[in-house]
Amino acid sequence: MGRNIIWRNEWKRPYESIWSLIENIKISNWINGSELSQYINNNTTSRMRSLRNVNKLSDDALNKLKELTDIDFFEIKTTMLKLSKLERYNPLHYFHTHLCYCEKCIQYNYHSYLHQYKQIDVCPFHLTELQTKCDFCGKDIYFFNIAKDIPFTCKCGNQLYQTFDESVWKNWSKFKPILEISIMHDNYNLAEGL
Repeated sequence: MGRNIIWRNEWKRPYESIWSLIENIKISNWINGSELSQYINNNTTSRMRSLRNVNKLSDDALNKLKELTDIDFFEIKTTMLKLSKLERYNPLHYFHTHLCYCEKCIQYNYHSYLHQYKQIDVCPFHLTELQTKCDFCGKDIYFFNIAKDIPFTCKCGNQLYQTFDESVWKNWSKFKPILEISIMHDNYNLAEGL
């Protein structure tokens, strides 16, 4: 693979999760997750299983993603950690391990790290209840595995979005996420620091 990745800066949207960005890289380049995972993890296969988790990507892997796209993945990770600043020992404790998503956002191939934050149960952009299970099989969707072949898809094969009429990336620019709620935690407005 190499530096032949197609990516435009305007395709990244505010508050977008690392998982969502990776899924969109796969879509825009017609590559599968295994190929991307192998590249960003220096083509090593022995530790591949643990390196597929978007929440556990190494600094080197985040640098590789930045080289490919010019997106500062460290900034996204840092912003996520601001949401969990009170939890010193396990900051990811504040985030769901299964996918929580907004049915409206996902139609634009968009998922926010704010959807994963345990203190939020409605989409902060649409004020609709977040979905926590696959509509087809009724099971949790464990979104963290970047090696899946089909982006935005449950293990059962159910695709969470359907875009037929136009190129998928044209759909991305139609949605500009704007926070409709303020995110408070112990009298601290977390949205101000995001």
